[in-house]
Amino acid sequence: METLRVNTLEALLDDGAARWLVLEETGTTLKALYELSTTPEYEWLFLETGFAGFLKHSPLVIRVESLRSELFQAFREDPVGGRFPGILVTSHAAEADVLAHLRRCLDVRFYGERLGMVRFYHPAVAAALFSPESQPGAEWLGLLERWIWFGGTLVQQADVGPGWYSFGKGDGQGASLSESDSSSPIPLSSGQERALEVYIRQQRDWRTYRRPGELLEYAETRRHFWAAFQLAETQGIPADQRADFFADSRTRLPEDLLARIEDVPLEQRWGAWQAPIVDHGKRSAR
Repeated sequence: METLRVNTLEALLDDGAARWLVLEETGTTLKALYELSTTPEYEWLFLETGFAGFLKHSPLVIRVESLRSELFQAFREDPVGGRFPGILVTSHAAEADVLAHLRRCLDVRFYGERLGMVRFYHPAVAAALFSPESQPGAEWLGLLERWIWFGGTLVQQADVGPGWYSFGKGDGQGASLSESDSSSPIPLSSGQERALEVYIRQQRDWRTYRRPGELLEYAETRRHFWAAFQLAETQGIPADQRADFFADSRTRLPEDLLARIEDVPLEQRWGAWQAPIVDHGKRSAR
């Protein structure tokens, strides 16, 4: 198995496998789909799962018959914030088996025996789950050929900019890995747990400390925020000082920021490192 980065989506779709979009329901996704066709064909991802009671929030799974279709082109142009945000999967398996596998991937086990749902259909979450550092297990691939998403983790985007990524078979591997008969939740690797924790903290800090008008779509803003976030993380800046720290990071050189950090008592830094991020014991569809 391997994770690849390419500049064009088409470079990942030349193996003859069938393709399915898994689109997040933003509140307008289904409406936009019906604007393309009065009789669209789709499946609710949450159907026949423990999350069936949340169908109005369910992602849509749609088979891509043509790469020239208006739906696919709209996804390709903006798979993160456009009308049809989500990811793409490919497989040589039957559609019913692909749906069953995707539904199984909703349920995960983490921190030992805790259970939850993971939004793998969000491109940023997919980036965290399937980056090489996360060391995703073979169960995620199963009968799929590839998981495909756009963007990358924040550090990947800061380093090389956004791009198309895929997690799939490596060169020389034959047929898809067989689907497990087990219906138990897929265990997150320790790397996936860490990656999701970092993603949650990044989202929290970005929402809390960004200035009006700042957008991560801008490369300079992305690089700047990642550098400040990384310093705040490694140095354990406590919550009551993070606002001032992120404000200072816009006007101070890194060495000046480090001098400021040295004034933060060690016990406060330790508290920041130990602070809980989210109640992982809760299970919800969103």
